[in-house]
Amino acid sequence: MGKVIPENSQNAETQTRSGKEDISSLSQKLKQALESRESKESLRKIGDSLYEAFKDPEYSADIVLSSVKESFEENKNSFRPPLSLNGFIQSFGSGMVRLIQQKLVEFGGFDLGKYGPRGNGIDGKLGRMTGNAIKQYFEKAGSADGPRAAAETPAAAPQPNPAAAPGVISAAVSTAPTFSPEVSAYAPPQKDLPAPSANTDQNVDLSPYKPGTERPSFTPVGPLQSRIRKIYDGASSTYTTDSMPAQLGRTRERIEPFLTNIDPVTGGPLTFLGAPFLKPPSGGMNLMAIPFLKIAEEKIRAAHIAYKPAIKIYKGYEFRGLKIKGKPSDKIMSSHSFGMAFDIDPSENMPEDGRGNIPDEVVMALVESGFAWGSVPYEGFHFAADPMHFQLRFDPRDAIGSALINSSKAGSLYWQKVQPLLDAVKPGERA
Repeated sequence: MGKVIPENSQNAETQTRSGKEDISSLSQKLKQALESRESKESLRKIGDSLYEAFKDPEYSADIVLSSVKESFEENKNSFRPPLSLNGFIQSFGSGMVRLIQQKLVEFGGFDLGKYGPRGNGIDGKLGRMTGNAIKQYFEKAGSADGPRAAAETPAAAPQPNPAAAPGVISAAVSTAPTFSPEVSAYAPPQKDLPAPSANTDQNVDLSPYKPGTERPSFTPVGPLQSRIRKIYDGASSTYTTDSMPAQLGRTRERIEPFLTNIDPVTGGPLTFLGAPFLKPPSGGMNLMAIPFLKIAEEKIRAAHIAYKPAIKIYKGYEFRGLKIKGKPSDKIMSSHSFGMAFDIDPSENMPEDGRGNIPDEVVMALVESGFAWGSVPYEGFHFAADPMHFQLRFDPRDAIGSALINSSKAGSLYWQKVQPLLDAVKPGERA
């Protein structure tokens, strides 16, 4: 078995990132371990190695869970005594359980409780919540093989299609409530608004984001809040925590057609400061937020600061209630429910972290580009001391949103690509 698992974990990481560690090797490692009748301790080491090899975001829940179940189905008749799927997973120790939990949480949108070092349910213990999530995942997949047929290898991102809703909607289970009744969708005023630029020669930097060399700034939270409140006071918000449900809808069916994790300009993954977004419906961003996100990135590039988020992948969309004291409300919808919000480095920017570790240049670029920051209490925004959180304030078709877009080369270019996608799903006719 020593030949199956790389002796050097750094080599295993290199293989994963270079794409050489394909998903067939996961199934092969499981098969060889079972055939060789490894000891319990050896199986646990294999589970730890598999976690390190396949924990990266390029390996989705569809890929990992389907491969594990495939190995189980192929070998279950040889187990003495008989094993369930959960018992099979547990036989490879906490590493394998953590891998399964990570994929269920980050890709499947499952709530596994507040266990584990990060309070996200990833603790390496296959308890009731994890067991139920595994069961629900495969029930949703619809067969023993689940989504395997569509996930043999990490697939290339689909191209945006103006004739259809963006993004790929796949099965997911969530404990979030369905908020009702449905309210008529908001259609922004169109009269006398400046038309977004149609100029295609934007000379926008579309290269992968790289940190600059300038030292970033970290102003104490009090003075930073004062600067931001002045920006808020200068223009009333189109979207607030209170107004979003009436303007954008209250159900998944109304909201999810506007989500994507595909960059509408490049056709590749949608990224911010080098990190991609999860695929809908486990993540993604609302089409209307993308031009503003790219305006902010343009400002941050121009600042040349030596900063890159530690986060490997953003979630963005998550259909749930607003978290109050750590628990989702069943009455107030989170801005994440509309794909209008995302979090930067959650583990380093929890409410108890105060100012957090996001530089002034990033915070101000996002605020100046139309986002509200979670650490600035303000009328209409139900948050305070949430430094990871940014949510969109403006509709790109409103006067302020349109002016922001016209002021930026990146904003104009991205709006030109986003507008036909929005038109295809008719945001003013959702009710």
